[in-house]
Amino acid sequence: MKIHLVRPYLSHTPPEREARLIVLHATAGGSLADALEALRERGFGYHYLIEKNGACWKAVPSGAITSHAGESFGPEGPGVNAYSLGISLVNLNDGADPYPEAQLESLIALLSRLRGLYPGLEQLTTHAAIAPERKNDPLGLDAESIATRAGLLFWPGTSGESPGL
Repeated sequence: MKIHLVRPYLSHTPPEREARLIVLHATAGGSLADALEALRERGFGYHYLIEKNGACWKAVPSGAITSHAGESFGPEGPGVNAYSLGISLVNLNDGADPYPEAQLESLIALLSRLRGLYPGLEQLTTHAAIAPERKNDPLGLDAESIATRAGLLFWPGTSGESPGL
């Protein structure tokens, strides 16, 4: 699997601790270029973005913290950005835009690679699960199945409750 680099990298800060969670997102836009432009304008980032054709882009240095989760609550409590990696799939996030097999295969390959880089990486979740009152992405993606395929545990959120949000 080839991983392309986004240059310059998106906004980030040095790491505070090792990633133990992956958060899946959808770009809510139709192209990588549009997503990168919006992220740069807002000062946000994802560690990786995957296009529909399966092309994978690294947008933040390994181990760096980037603002992909916003106000959030995950399996280790609030402030999910500090202990997670954000991966976004190029998708309109309307529930009808498909996630092509090439995109999903690339995601599984990336997750496998990341598990090798980060020994404590054990869980996968979605933006909707960590910020249920604010976010719904990635709509239409069976994230639990993706977690199973990648050998990760799926964190479903707090069943609609949002501690600390």
